Amino acid sequence: MADGLFLSPTMIAMCGWAPVPRGVRARMTGLFAAASCGAYPVSVRARTIARFALMTALRVPSIQFAILIGCPVFGEWMTPGKGLAALTIGAGVIVTRL
Repeated sequence: MADGLFLSPTMIAMCGWAPVPRGVRARMTGLFAAASCGAYPVSVRARTIARFALMTALRVPSIQFAILIGCPVFGEWMTPGKGLAALTIGAGVIVTRL
């Protein structure tokens, strides 16, 4: 994240605003990236407080949410491999809770 704070102003200073993406899709991508950067410290802090197995079980479904968000926001399609991965993750969460 720190490199983005340095590289972005440098890019704008050297090239102007032309390389900066515009539009709703670019703003949504930036919003999700900022939310991801904010969620990471929260998960690290939660791991110091809660049991590690519980936090791991809660963290793994975030991959499934990333797949669901990636379809409409980034235009990625659900493939059989991604579907199998989501089912495997879900089964793993269920097994850890037994």
